[in-house]
Amino acid sequence: MIKNYFKIAFRNLLKNKVYSGINIFGLAIGLATSLLIIIFVLHESAYDKFQTNSDRIYRIAQTTSSSDKTEEQATTPFLLGPVVQEEFPDMAEKTVRFYDLQEENHTFLNREDNLSFREHNFYFVDSTFFDVFSAELIQGNPDEVLKNPLSLVISEELAEKYFGNDNPVGQSLSYRGINDMTVT
Repeated sequence: MIKNYFKIAFRNLLKNKVYSGINIFGLAIGLATSLLIIIFVLHESAYDKFQTNSDRIYRIAQTTSSSDKTEEQATTPFLLGPVVQEEFPDMAEKTVRFYDLQEENHTFLNREDNLSFREHNFYFVDSTFFDVFSAELIQGNPDEVLKNPLSLVISEELAEKYFGNDNPVGQSLSYRGINDMTVT
């Protein structure tokens, strides 16, 4: 019986080629669009869910307008963090400011061993970074991390690159050959 249904459907497809083609094309476009929307929604709803307090973490963006264009950026003035905390104390328990120098390479030097490397993905952040984001420290004291102005946190991979098997905490790296920063 089902075999007959398929025969009839196939004959109708051949008999009405244009009509069938339009229907199949429309069905394919609809399914593809639905899948793209589902993928987008799943990606957006899963964003930063690995963070412990993901429901309390927000990103502030700004829109700037000039006479000829409007530009949206995920950056804000550096002094906005304390203002947000002051103006919305019930919503903003802690703020973290990220600052990227918009450079592709950042040069670090281990003066002791005279090792110099160019690094990517280097950011300046507030001392409250580890209070807001749930990043695991392998070494170091969580209460002392980033408390001093010229301190930095590096990944396990960078620690091995610059210091070998030695404990990197308390060691110094020179940023651009100017500022000596202490690994915390």
